[in-house]
Amino acid sequence: SYAPGTRFRLLVGADMLHDFPNWREWRRILGMATLMVAARPGYELERPDALEDVLDEDGEPVEILVLDAEPDDAASSAIRVAVAKGEDVGEALSHSVRGYIETHGLYRA
Repeated sequence: SYAPGTRFRLLVGADMLHDFPNWREWRRILGMATLMVAARPGYELERPDALEDVLDEDGEPVEILVLDAEPDDAASSAIRVAVAKGEDVGEALSHSVRGYIETHGLYRA
């Protein structure tokens, strides 16, 4: 439903950046989206070696945008675990996101 050539952006934490080359179809994701990386305490904001040789359609290294923001230790994996356990995630998620998760039964065992 998006115009041809639309570029998306995928926001990940620095901890996920280093694991990104292990994601399913990660090269395909890079073909559709620009990675945006948020600082995380204890993680470097360096391009993983596996991404060094990955080129975009113009033959240039894939773009990775680093957000200029203070590191945040809120981890999506910790939020998913808390939701799976039925714990209150408080202010970590907006009301609409919590509602979507509940409506669709996401992250439940």
